[in-house]
Amino acid sequence: MLSTYGTPLEQQELEILRLAKEANSSWFDIMVKAAGVQAERRKKYSGDGDPYTNFLIVAGLFRMKYPEIKDEDIFFFYQCIKFARLMVDSGDFTDESREDTLIDMGTYSFLEAGFRCRNTTSNAQEPDIQTTFPWHNAFPAP
Repeated sequence: MLSTYGTPLEQQELEILRLAKEANSSWFDIMVKAAGVQAERRKKYSGDGDPYTNFLIVAGLFRMKYPEIKDEDIFFFYQCIKFARLMVDSGDFTDESREDTLIDMGTYSFLEAGFRCRNTTSNAQEPDIQTTFPWHNAFPAP
């Protein structure tokens, strides 16, 4: 079995996956589904190059109007789109199920975490970084 980067999965990684499936098989099944969606969409939206190409392009476009936007801010934008969809979803969408939307939200979170880990210039290295979905500021108080 090969990992994302074409190297064989290590025995320790396979053991972690086995334990995760044993701990919560429903969660594991969704994670496997999310991994499949991610692999498919990477080719669709980023080709064979950098998996973050489309996010970097969107960040560049946003910076034309909002120069303070950082590359990693774009993941929050995509997460918000999915969250908004959940808020208005009446359950009758045939193009994307509620489960698909939730998987996408999780995938954007994992993509952001991966992006922040690989980019040492990212503000993610700062100890006081705000976490994604700062709910305490997202909605006005009643």
